Amino acid sequence: SKDRRSLTDLQDRSKPNSWNRVLIEDAVKEVIVALLKEFVKRFVGCGSDRAKHMARLVEDFYKIWPNADCHDDVSTALKDAFSGTLLTCKLPFFFTKAGVWKSFPEIHILHSSLKEEVFELILPSWIEVIIQSGKYHLADPPATICRCLPDIPSITFEDYIKSCLSPLFSKLRKSMQEDNIQFILQQFEKLYIDYPGLCCDLKKLCCIPSRPNGNLVHPARLISPSDLHFRLFDEEEERFPSKEYFNSFPKALLSLGMADQTISPEDINEKALNLPSIANDRALERFDAIIEYLDKAHQRQPKLIHSLCEVPFISVEPKPSNLNLDWKMSNTGYAKPSEVYLPDKQTLIFSQCMILSKRTNERCKTVFTFNTNPPLNTVLSHLNTLLTSQERFQLIMNESDYRLLSQSAEDVYSYLSELNGNEVVQRVKRQ
Repeated sequence: SKDRRSLTDLQDRSKPNSWNRVLIEDAVKEVIVALLKEFVKRFVGCGSDRAKHMARLVEDFYKIWPNADCHDDVSTALKDAFSGTLLTCKLPFFFTKAGVWKSFPEIHILHSSLKEEVFELILPSWIEVIIQSGKYHLADPPATICRCLPDIPSITFEDYIKSCLSPLFSKLRKSMQEDNIQFILQQFEKLYIDYPGLCCDLKKLCCIPSRPNGNLVHPARLISPSDLHFRLFDEEEERFPSKEYFNSFPKALLSLGMADQTISPEDINEKALNLPSIANDRALERFDAIIEYLDKAHQRQPKLIHSLCEVPFISVEPKPSNLNLDWKMSNTGYAKPSEVYLPDKQTLIFSQCMILSKRTNERCKTVFTFNTNPPLNTVLSHLNTLLTSQERFQLIMNESDYRLLSQSAEDVYSYLSELNGNEVVQRVKRQ
């Protein structure tokens, strides 16, 4: 250069220790570092009044840095030297969103995909969650600064969900929970493409408001509201999403595991098992709903039908109030489908076997295969019980007893007459 005040060139590029190069890469760089240190020193732990001006001050702070948009030899040499110092010395030159100064190796920035327009309104909430999580030191240096430096680790949407939102969700204030979940459900298709693991992560969260009180539940616990499902489940069980969420985000909720056409076998089994403990009118409505569901689902869930054959939830015919004869009943008034006979066989076996209640929904006969042909032993035992009951129990027979006894005996003998063979004859004689 013409003199030491002119630094438009680095002199002879073949000489790495030329005067201008040493001046730029050492002295000028150190002056900038010293200036930045003094700036940070003055504003570390500043009071709330001064903190209001930190955004403008930080903007001015970054203006001191070498500019990535300058590409002349002098600027390039200064940028390289300054960047090298940031990488090797832990200088707290990055102001984070939490209001503290951190060094280059400690900071993260938001991934460029999170700066798209669609995230503009939700981003302040996400930044607050990131800060509360304490997982990352989030900084936002200008793009011109970032271009001067090696790649700064970035926080992706996946990082946000896994490391920030999921661990902290239950501790967030309600409004922040709602803002996050509603945005995710609203943009579910786009976010799912970017992060296929989103479904799995959200299924682990109690994050969807349920009826009737808005309590948060796991998405996979939910069932779509319908007339049939309202008869299967009580609202107080918190199985239905809130009206607002179901009306606004039905597709997203289904993607997260909300049951629609097919309910889990465990749920149906539980409903069947609990049927005897429910008040009579509600039990009848619940039973009809179970049968209606099974009638629609038996092609899809044959194993469910098979397992329910051993669950005591079928209502059986009660003993007539004016009858003294023996009548087979269960303590609860319910029996397993595999134990129950159809009513047309009642007079052949009522003292030995339980009979399907006449009030039972006719559709259940298309779902379950009930017993129709009682074994010979059972019929003969029934006849013996009837013929000896007066002697054994000293019963006082009334008109209803005699009428049923007469009809039953007639039906039993008709049944036996249809069975040919010496074995039947011999066994009847022994009875």
